[in-house]
Amino acid sequence: MLRFYVKVGNRCSNIGVSRFNALVATGSFQTCNLKFIRAGVNTGLTLENQNVVYRSNSTVGLAGETVSGRNRGERVHRNGRVSIGGAGHVRKGHARASNGHLISPSISTVEVSRMDSFLDELKNCKSVTDVVNLHARERSSIKPDDLSFSWHQISRLASRGNRELNGIGIEKSLILQALHDDTLSSIDSFGPKNIAAICHKLAKLEKKCQLNIGSDIWEALDRQIVSLADSFGAREISNITWALASSNRSSEDVWHTLDYITIRNAHKYNPQEISNTLWAYAKVGHSSPELFVRLAEVALTRIDEYNSQDISNTVWAYAKLGLSSPELFDKIAHVSLNKIDQFNSQGLAMTAWAYAKVGRPNPALYEKIAEETLRRVLEFNSQGLANIVWAFATAGHSSPVLFEKIAQISLSRCHQLNSQDMANMLWAYACAGCSYPQFFDGIAKACLPRIQEFGSQNIANITWAYATSSHSSPQLFKELADVALPRLHQFNPQELGNTAWAYATNGHHSPALFDRIAMLSIPQMNEFNSQELSNIAWAYAKVGHYSPVLFDRISTVSLSKIETFNSQDMANMSWAFATAAHPSPELFRNIASNALPSIREFSSQELANLVWSFSTMNILSPSLFDQIATISLPRIHDMSSQTFANMVWAYTVSDLPSCIHFASHPTLVDYAKSQINKFDNKGVCQLHQWGLWCQERVSDKVFPSSISSQCAELFVLQDVSSSSFQKDVARVLNEMGITFKEEV
Repeated sequence: MLRFYVKVGNRCSNIGVSRFNALVATGSFQTCNLKFIRAGVNTGLTLENQNVVYRSNSTVGLAGETVSGRNRGERVHRNGRVSIGGAGHVRKGHARASNGHLISPSISTVEVSRMDSFLDELKNCKSVTDVVNLHARERSSIKPDDLSFSWHQISRLASRGNRELNGIGIEKSLILQALHDDTLSSIDSFGPKNIAAICHKLAKLEKKCQLNIGSDIWEALDRQIVSLADSFGAREISNITWALASSNRSSEDVWHTLDYITIRNAHKYNPQEISNTLWAYAKVGHSSPELFVRLAEVALTRIDEYNSQDISNTVWAYAKLGLSSPELFDKIAHVSLNKIDQFNSQGLAMTAWAYAKVGRPNPALYEKIAEETLRRVLEFNSQGLANIVWAFATAGHSSPVLFEKIAQISLSRCHQLNSQDMANMLWAYACAGCSYPQFFDGIAKACLPRIQEFGSQNIANITWAYATSSHSSPQLFKELADVALPRLHQFNPQELGNTAWAYATNGHHSPALFDRIAMLSIPQMNEFNSQELSNIAWAYAKVGHYSPVLFDRISTVSLSKIETFNSQDMANMSWAFATAAHPSPELFRNIASNALPSIREFSSQELANLVWSFSTMNILSPSLFDQIATISLPRIHDMSSQTFANMVWAYTVSDLPSCIHFASHPTLVDYAKSQINKFDNKGVCQLHQWGLWCQERVSDKVFPSSISSQCAELFVLQDVSSSSFQKDVARVLNEMGITFKEEV
């Protein structure tokens, strides 16, 4: 058995390998001029004043002797040269650390027996109180290395479930005050290894015990990290980076220093150090594109060595900071396929989320994640399940079986879901087109008792999800409106537009909510994009909530952004202004000119909405109507009855000579006859008007007498409404204060 025999003055003690390694592990025992030391079997031989060289592989040699231990055969010469290749020279009184740097002795004379005894006692401590008492007893002779190992032991005890420190702050705890004070006063004398070790152990304590170490000691560590930047090795940098992130330390000076030394040492990093570093940067939100590019380059050379945790941490970090590395993500996806069963539930959720977030979904990887998730779905917590469905919905990867299984499990765990999880899951199911009424009912019920927890994004996403899924929940919408009203100033333009759209789509009109949304939207209308502009206009028109100032502002801003409008935006905007009977001729002219070049991209419903809106507002655009007629004729049989009725009515009202041929075409007549029983009352009335127009313009009766009579009878029974022109006249007279009586 390997032992080390040490003599200090006239006193001798022997040190086992574990005790000796413990001295070095804390950064305390590097190289010192000892009186007597012997590596090997107890022969009674002593050598005086020899230089001891300690290497990271736990071998110790005397000058002139062959070293015993893991690297048997290393030779340490009297001139300090180690004969193993690559080790280089070691100056007298110095040692070479694991990173290859020379380390000066921290002390010139070591009381090895005292240190050995102290470390033995520390290792045998059963509680934090034992460690603190030992520190108090030895406080007068304590060394930086003893402090480092003391924190190590406290961290170890906490990791084993010791709860003495749970939830206390260092400033409130007499237990750790002395150790804290001694550490703070000694930090300036700590070397790189001790700084890294202290950072790591303090961060673990804060994380494990929710312990508030105090900003003073972290600030001192920050200063020392910057001061010793060039002395840290790869592992030390990685540990410091992880520690600072875990304790939410975000000093820009420190992180910029870490940028520099990490890039410089990146080629020495192993996969765990790479992934931990990336994770740390993402955790504190410190974006360093140059560093991420460099670490991606290193990672690609060692990608096959990555384990599942390295993979999930790496892709999560890039996604969290919004940084892209396509080659790295593609290589990781390929490697992950054969390791997917090694991922834990959190790793699966993080990986799926990351690929969706960066917009680089990998179908093969998602299939594997779906299979593994289904196999181990009960291992996932609620947040993990929410992240999985969000990722699949965002990536557009369909997995109905997975979604159904997660819906079933989530229903039984509704009480465990937080507000963000609920909102994300509802959004995901609506986005994926997965309609599970029981799931939506269950989540609505779970939301009600916790309605005050929902923020602006949650409210917008939840209402959008129910509206998109055509699932009505009146009580939920009512209570969400009450919660939203005092918080609407926190909503961004997208959230304002989506909320109004959702309430309108679900048929839930809340006048107070719509008044408040209008008031807040008008001053920030320039920040709305084309979809948000069309959504909010459509919503107000849909519920019949007339707001002239809002529509004027929408018109003005839309004119400046009309080139960004797509087919749906243009169709919805024109429909909204026509439905609200709000005149804006310039907006309609601009919509017409912008629609013509891309008119073939419009759906049948969008085409019908356009011509209906223009006809309703009595704004004629012959070129637009001619183009829509040409495109629509081959699509007639694909139209719904409502779309068809709106289109023929629009051409009837416009009465454009160039469109008579289309409006009376036999294809339209035959379709109307075949679908006559599918039209609602409004549609039948529109058909009646169309039939009369055709009879007048082309002297041809469209329908058989039985159908014509049916249409005429229903038309007569309908309530009469004023035309848009009549409404305009009435509005102007009202504004002038003139009393009048409308004719029908």
